[in-house]
Amino acid sequence: MALDAVYWTKFVIGLGYGVLAAWLAASNQTPLMTYLLIIGAAFLYVIVAEIFWRLFDKKLRRRQSYLNGLGGYAGIFLLVWILMYNLFVGA
Repeated sequence: MALDAVYWTKFVIGLGYGVLAAWLAASNQTPLMTYLLIIGAAFLYVIVAEIFWRLFDKKLRRRQSYLNGLGGYAGIFLLVWILMYNLFVGA
């Protein structure tokens, strides 16, 4: 049960950050902004994984907390960022 909550929470955070990153990238179209947003996504993931590890330390190992949801987070973040960026730039 705890692993499902961790996975879906990371999925939703990736979705939200993807929309935010697309909006920021569309409003400031510089290569530096793109690099900062990708680094920000990595930092956000580490922070969220660390918080979940501390909340559910009896149920999760640290490695499990970091690996659970990594693919969902990265996949939805990139997919939403690409789709929303194209919508924001085209509008």
